[in-house]
Amino acid sequence: DPSGATWSRPSKPEEYEIRPSSTCERQPYKSASGGGLVVVPPRPGLSAKSVSAKTVEVSWWFNSVPPDCRPAGLLLSIVANDAPHAAPLTVTVPFTGEKGVGTVRYPDSLPPPDVALASAVMADGRSSRTAKVLIRD
Repeated sequence: DPSGATWSRPSKPEEYEIRPSSTCERQPYKSASGGGLVVVPPRPGLSAKSVSAKTVEVSWWFNSVPPDCRPAGLLLSIVANDAPHAAPLTVTVPFTGEKGVGTVRYPDSLPPPDVALASAVMADGRSSRTAKVLIRD
């Protein structure tokens, strides 16, 4: 960057669709008393398609969502992955069942988005691993 700052973007996914993890997952945590494993929601399945230059329809689904890891909502994001200074735009949608679709609109001031991301979040803040896919034109 002309200011002397450096930046790097995460690597782009290679897939247009990713399957969900099969069920609840366990993630390690650390605390003052040691740590252990905490139950989190499954990573959602994910696909995304452009409905206009800046608007993306993000589809998510799960195979199974047991009550002990049921999410309260999903975080759906889109980003122009290779554009300098472009940040993901994220919306929260309520969890209403094992599949759903959300629409996300990217700002006109940024290049068209090419990557979609999603994670499931429980009411207490525990979240799944993030799913990441390319956006279909």
